[in-house]
Amino acid sequence: MILSSADILRVLGGSEIIRLSAKLKIVDGKPALSGAEGLFVYVGRFPRLQEFEATWTIWIESDGSEPDDLVIAEIKKLLPRVEVRPGLMVEVTTTEFRSENTQSAPEAPQVKTAQVDLAQYEERFQALVEDVQDQMLLVASGRPGRDGIDGKDGVDGRDGKDVDGTQLELFQLADVEGGIPLEKGQVLTWDGSEWTNLFIPQLLSVVSGEGGSGVNTLAALLDTDTSGVVDGEILVYRSATGDWTAEPAPSPAQSLDDLTDVNIDPALLGVDFGLVYDGTEWVVASPPVLVDGHNQTGATIPKGTPVYVVGTHASGKPLLAPADADGAETYPAIGLTHEDVVDGIDGHVMLSGVLTHVDTSAYSAGDALYLSTTPGVLTNVRPTAANEKVQKVGLVTRVHATAGSILIIGAGRTNDINNELVALIGAGDRNAVDLGTFPGTTISDNVDVKTALQELETAVESSVEEAPQDGNYYVRQNGSWVNLADALTALNDRTIDGGNFITGSSAGDSEIVDGGNFS
Repeated sequence: MILSSADILRVLGGSEIIRLSAKLKIVDGKPALSGAEGLFVYVGRFPRLQEFEATWTIWIESDGSEPDDLVIAEIKKLLPRVEVRPGLMVEVTTTEFRSENTQSAPEAPQVKTAQVDLAQYEERFQALVEDVQDQMLLVASGRPGRDGIDGKDGVDGRDGKDVDGTQLELFQLADVEGGIPLEKGQVLTWDGSEWTNLFIPQLLSVVSGEGGSGVNTLAALLDTDTSGVVDGEILVYRSATGDWTAEPAPSPAQSLDDLTDVNIDPALLGVDFGLVYDGTEWVVASPPVLVDGHNQTGATIPKGTPVYVVGTHASGKPLLAPADADGAETYPAIGLTHEDVVDGIDGHVMLSGVLTHVDTSAYSAGDALYLSTTPGVLTNVRPTAANEKVQKVGLVTRVHATAGSILIIGAGRTNDINNELVALIGAGDRNAVDLGTFPGTTISDNVDVKTALQELETAVESSVEEAPQDGNYYVRQNGSWVNLADALTALNDRTIDGGNFITGSSAGDSEIVDGGNFS
């Protein structure tokens, strides 16, 4: 990020094209045409500030001997939002976002009106006049002036004699450009007329060998104490302190797992598995099926929570909420949350796949996981109450407190025998060996289906006097099933009110109902 004109110098100076073609310099304003030979790039010291942006101006002066179009093209590649305005001196602007660290021109001090006691100034002015007169007499007499920076002109020079170096600062010297903003690592270079912060790449030659002279050790070259450096350490420059420090050399990455943002669990490696980004790092997993959703519950929904669709967000994404097995339309769960979903933020729900790095320490490998009656909580115990819906959402594939995994295989609906139906037919558990208790005596209590059918068949056959035969009809008589022909014979011999019930009589016979015979 560009924060100062010095940053621009470093960026441009890092380009070999610009470094070999042009001279770079920071200026306080638009420079005048110098007519000098070569290509010059002038960077304005301070940017023009707007509310959110800072714009620096760069001027390019060329005598035609260097290809300024290549330099301009390079500037466009290196700096953000570059605009070019051609002319005798090409004007280039670069715009960056403004931050609290962006260097700006110092504000001019506000002028304050003050009450001044002119009397004391008149006294001081009079004293200065007298002092000047004394100094003029001193010069005329040929005697030397006072020593030091505050001395006046005398026969030994402007200040009496040479100024002591302890009395001056660097930028007070006549051949040093003043007003340069000081930064750690600042270097002054000679531009032909004065010392300035003109950027010129420096090449250092290290001379070593017998009879040679100059720098022959890295410590001397860097002006760094390397007495504590051990084998295998490297020197690292820290810009925060401006120092070179010895540190252990980083081990080269031998595999993907050596990278800081990759966490490969060998136990999860398998055919067709890949690296999947879980929001923090790359982990081993099978490619999941994810759907976007939005949390508007007022609390964070943790990773691995079964959720259902409670509505639609303004963005069009489904609103998510923790699912349970016995609430009012709080099921079915569509899947488990792929990561922690903060309230008011979008997140992902895994519809199918292997959810890794979750706590499965409360279960056993292979356990089926169901919706429980507590919102957002899974259980490995199948719900049995009549008002509880049964939805299996996954299987435990690895038991671990932090690196557990769940195979999500939910159908997106309740996917087992309805507990209301179980209660209706009297079967307490679909996995039980008996059918429960029956109120009658025909079928025994607590028997399986095969036994119940056998007992029912036995009861039917035992109530029929003969083995059923094809073509026969049977009627119920005296508490048992008899052949229809035998039943008719019995009716023929039956006496009703002292008479006989005669079957098969010829036409024309009369029927006597009270006290007589059917004839």
